[in-house]
Amino acid sequence: MKKIFMVLLAFGLAYAQMNMAAMPGQAGPANPMPNYMPLIMENAEEVMLTSEQTEQLKQWSEIALPKVKAWLNELEEVNLKIKNAALAKASIDDLLVLEQTAEDLRIKIINSKVDCRDNAQKILDEKQWQQVVGLYNMSQVGTAKEEIYSPMPELGMTLMAHTNDLSLDSEQAKAISQMPSHNMPAMQALEKEISELYSLLTLASLENKSKAEILDLEHKAEANRIELIKAQADCRDQIIASLNGEQWQKLLEYFNAPMAMNMPMNMDHSQHNMAAMAGEAQNFVKLADNMLWLEPIVSNNKLYLGLNFE
Repeated sequence: MKKIFMVLLAFGLAYAQMNMAAMPGQAGPANPMPNYMPLIMENAEEVMLTSEQTEQLKQWSEIALPKVKAWLNELEEVNLKIKNAALAKASIDDLLVLEQTAEDLRIKIINSKVDCRDNAQKILDEKQWQQVVGLYNMSQVGTAKEEIYSPMPELGMTLMAHTNDLSLDSEQAKAISQMPSHNMPAMQALEKEISELYSLLTLASLENKSKAEILDLEHKAEANRIELIKAQADCRDQIIASLNGEQWQKLLEYFNAPMAMNMPMNMDHSQHNMAAMAGEAQNFVKLADNMLWLEPIVSNNKLYLGLNFE
């Protein structure tokens, strides 16, 4: 007998770890720059704004806010276009053209937010501004950040959740099982780098760094974002190559279904619960009619499925 060790659940767990905050269809923040104006106006009494300061800030908001809102809406539309284009098998070149449009909008938003910060500092005195910085820092304590680094569709979790429905044969299952080791390390490293740059962007704004310094950080984040999109497109192409046309169309249907239908079984990453999940795994994967038995194996906090074929 030939034993084939499948890592379909490990595949799903790897994607789940990358996407705890990034479920399909969600939109990420335009950028991590602080929104000072709402914070100042909501805490006008604590900051002790004068009537003159309030009027000056209001006049600025009436001009700047509609522009930023329009750019944010446009950015959301472009991100949706990227996701839909990826699902329609658009080439990486076409995806990057759309991403450049998205980045142009991010730059406009960042420029506006830096201008907003600089204008607020001109209107407020030093003590008031330090109060604003303190209020911002306090507002972030205990706040879960929703950081989504790419608008590309996350097909990995959907594939893992519907493996049984797609009726993969043994060769398809083997091809899919190799994807985590090929794709995950690079994508996780890129997401970590972008996350660190996001933190630096926030800090740079709070520390009154220049617009040029802030934009330099964004350019670095975008360079990593482009590499992440390329890696995600490559992963998509591997999935497409592994499935037949009917299976791909089914995967798209499952991806576009309500989120609950695309969630894998309860993914507690502890060793204890990995072993408990083994029983559920019996009904999770159906690969071929000649499958003799399925043996769950727990190793290094990953659940593997050992399959015997004649």
